[in-house]
Amino acid sequence: ELDAAQKEFQSLFRLRSAEKAARPKEKLRDVRKQVDGVYSAIVKMIMALAMVNGESDYAGFADELNAQIKYFKLHGYHQPKKSIKRANMKSIPDQVYEGEPVVVLPEVFVEKKKLVFSVDFDLAYRNNNRPGTATIILHGKGAYKGKAQMSFNIRDK
Repeated sequence: ELDAAQKEFQSLFRLRSAEKAARPKEKLRDVRKQVDGVYSAIVKMIMALAMVNGESDYAGFADELNAQIKYFKLHGYHQPKKSIKRANMKSIPDQVYEGEPVVVLPEVFVEKKKLVFSVDFDLAYRNNNRPGTATIILHGKGAYKGKAQMSFNIRDK
């Protein structure tokens, strides 16, 4: 079994190495600019054809294109990142020190949208290993950038 597992691992490792070697050497940002330019040119051509040949032939394409644009806008693609500095966090009630660092997951909102831990932000803690005032530091992630923080109290047992 161990020999079979080792052979499977080696096979997957070689496949992964080949995938890495085949990756384009260009920066994704540069490729994205090129693709965006070509995409814009294609859309302009299709709009011109729709004007010449009539919109009914291209209505399905336009609907599909609009649905894709809406999807990408909703999921933060090609949009500037929002600052997490303006995040609203629900206050955290006092916590009891039990001999271990106190870790709480705050509810975080930006513009009435509830953010998701590990998707929209990561957390770090300061002074959460004893009674007193602890601090939670939010680090923006995904569609969010920057840092925000809030404090909460840890009381002795």
